[in-house]
Amino acid sequence: MEDIITKQKLRNDWKSLVDDLETVLGEVKNDLGDKAASVRTRLERNLEAAKERLAEIEEDLKDQATVAAKAADEYVRENPWQSAGVALGVGFVLGVLISRTAR
Repeated sequence: MEDIITKQKLRNDWKSLVDDLETVLGEVKNDLGDKAASVRTRLERNLEAAKERLAEIEEDLKDQATVAAKAADEYVRENPWQSAGVALGVGFVLGVLISRTAR
C-alpha cells in the first residue's frame, strides 16, 4: 500500500514538473534565437519522454489498484464472517473516536 502511495506522489510530482516545463517552454519558445534552437529541441524531446514516463506510471498505478481490489474482493468472498467482524471492529473504533472529538 505504501508503494502505491509513493507512486502516486511521484506521479503528482512528475506531472507538476511536466506542466512547469511546458509552461516555461511555451513562454521562451519565441524568445530563443537560432543558437538556442538545439536546446529547445532537446527540451521538447525530454518533455515528451517525461510525458511517456508519466503515462507508464499512471498505467502501473491502475494495474496495482486493480490487483488490490481483486485481492480484497476474493478475501471478502472467501472469509465473509471475518470480513464482517473486521468491518464491525473498525466501525466501533471510528465511532468511539468520533464521539470523543464531538464532545
